[in-house]
Amino acid sequence: MRKAAKACPAAGAAVTSTPNPHCFAGYRKGLAVVDFRPGTWLNAGVSPHARGKGRRTPLKLEANPVPLTRNQLRVSGTGTPLHWRGPRGVGWRSPVKLLILLAIIAPTLSTLSLPIAAEERAGSALFVYTDSDNVTVWKPVASGSVDVGHATATAHWSTDFISAASVDMVSAASPHGYHEIRNEAGANGGWDFGGGKRLSGSWTVSDEPDFRSQSFGFTGSWEFWARRVTAIVGAGASVADVGRAGDAGFWRNRGGEQASAQASTVLSPTAVLDTVWTVTRASGYLSSPYRFVRLYEPGSNVQETAVAEQVPNQRWRHAATVRLRQRLSRAVFGLVDYRFYADTWGVVAHTLSARASWTHGVWTTSIDVRGYAQGRADFYQSHYDTLPQAPQWRTADKELGPMWTALGGLHMEWQIPQLPGMHIGVGADTLYMRYLDHPFLRERTALMTTVDLGWLR
Repeated sequence: MRKAAKACPAAGAAVTSTPNPHCFAGYRKGLAVVDFRPGTWLNAGVSPHARGKGRRTPLKLEANPVPLTRNQLRVSGTGTPLHWRGPRGVGWRSPVKLLILLAIIAPTLSTLSLPIAAEERAGSALFVYTDSDNVTVWKPVASGSVDVGHATATAHWSTDFISAASVDMVSAASPHGYHEIRNEAGANGGWDFGGGKRLSGSWTVSDEPDFRSQSFGFTGSWEFWARRVTAIVGAGASVADVGRAGDAGFWRNRGGEQASAQASTVLSPTAVLDTVWTVTRASGYLSSPYRFVRLYEPGSNVQETAVAEQVPNQRWRHAATVRLRQRLSRAVFGLVDYRFYADTWGVVAHTLSARASWTHGVWTTSIDVRGYAQGRADFYQSHYDTLPQAPQWRTADKELGPMWTALGGLHMEWQIPQLPGMHIGVGADTLYMRYLDHPFLRERTALMTTVDLGWLR
């Protein structure tokens, strides 16, 4: 008489004995919703993703955890290690979904002993921005990264091709607008010390005709409380030279520092809570060399003169964010966050955003919505009627006045079945901006489109 096959454990159940060999692929497709206990032997069976095809590889979960790698999972055992690239269509190259997936599976698989595998990634993208205020930006981007042992190295490059004839330009110093090219390049290196501890550093340089900058930063992270909490701290600084087109003798200095702290807490096998705090200080020449402020006689609407913009030479910014990442079902993920912002110029802002993404076959679809509202800076006025004197601090920057914005977007990603490890993504976002107290521009609508190609090996 044929022996009945052992049933697969239910999702969320504890495994204390060797399960049916055919269950393992199901556990992988379900993103490790089964709680494998340390010391349990698993028979991987004949997995189509195993390098040692045709072999049964018994695997024992170790008690001493080692961090998961990004999307390769090598499991130590008595046979050929498995090479786990994740279920098809999950969209591992999307940063938000990757963070959600790793945070979800970390608590249940953190007891695996995982030698770190080599990994290479490359990508390119084209971003296009155009709005109703006659601003167009084309931005090609290229990036690549490699993981070797405990080390990670990345590099990126981008160029902005800008054409602008906005209200800011036409009503200020450049009535015919301008065309400009900006270049940026950067590199990042990191080291995984094991045990959930990691350190990385970055450097970025940017160059354009009237602005040159360099920035660098460091980030450290570690896991504790049975790997249910990840703490991340970072610090950085930047230096810049601000110039003015057509004036070779005009150059001003600008600098800045930034610090951040984040805690990511696993609330359940399907939910992660992030809390983030960031503080930034900008100093030096913070005005725009192209922006002029109109001055009027008291009680008059007739412009008498215009003077250069002048804002304080220091600005502290504080931001606090609370974010919830939730797996709603096997293929559906959600994210919602709230951000509070305040600075020493008197600007207070609130941002509420949400994202939903789901996978269907080789496709991943995401929908984004975001709302933003802010108050005015202490010294912002739409009408400076102070003649014969000019106020000490004055600006014509509409972004320092009261405003609100609304964004909606749709993005899709296709995992190419014939080319394993490659994907193509397309997306579009519409952004509406409403300026509540600006004399020349009341609203603006922008369309942002993206096409990207990614490769993973």
